[in-house]
Amino acid sequence: KSYEEEQYLKTGHNECVQVIERLLIKYKKELEQAQSNYNQRLKDQYYSSKIDLHVDKILYLICNLENENASLLKQTISLRRDNIYDPKDVELIKLNENLSKTIDELKNEKDTIFAVKSENNQLLAKLKQLQKTNHTTQTIGDTNSTIIDVIPTQSFRNLEENKQLFLETVTQKYEAIYNYLGYKIEIFDDNDVYLTLVEDDDNSDSDM
Repeated sequence: KSYEEEQYLKTGHNECVQVIERLLIKYKKELEQAQSNYNQRLKDQYYSSKIDLHVDKILYLICNLENENASLLKQTISLRRDNIYDPKDVELIKLNENLSKTIDELKNEKDTIFAVKSENNQLLAKLKQLQKTNHTTQTIGDTNSTIIDVIPTQSFRNLEENKQLFLETVTQKYEAIYNYLGYKIEIFDDNDVYLTLVEDDDNSDSDM
């Protein structure tokens, strides 16, 4: 074979190799896409089955509620027929429309109080740390609270007054809400809200 023929064959061979490489890359991408589509279908089927399960539970719950409503309706009709139940003679407890908003405000105030307590604890920890480093201290009034000289006395008193004023304001708001709603609202650390009739508290106090 001549040199030109060898070069021609070599060039043709290289071109074939390049075509094959491009085809391999193309087929690899198509395989990856097919695998991705298959995985997505599996996910869709999984979530679809979970959604169907939740729908079945909701439908079952709705069916039970409808049955309970039908049973209560029958009981109401029976009581009315026997003149035992009269809607006009039944007093219902009506809560203010903005009760949920009021509860949210109380939770926000509670969070603010906890934030103040947390800040106070942090400041006390800093004071103790400064005391350990031999900072000079002074006592305010007849209290046992010891503060660092770097905190002006008047500023400390202002903080105490602001804290007391804030607590009084919160107490007044709580009392106003009790008087307006007729309920005592207690919010615990787990954010559970409990409503207690103020009259019940008064009666329990009077019995003691």
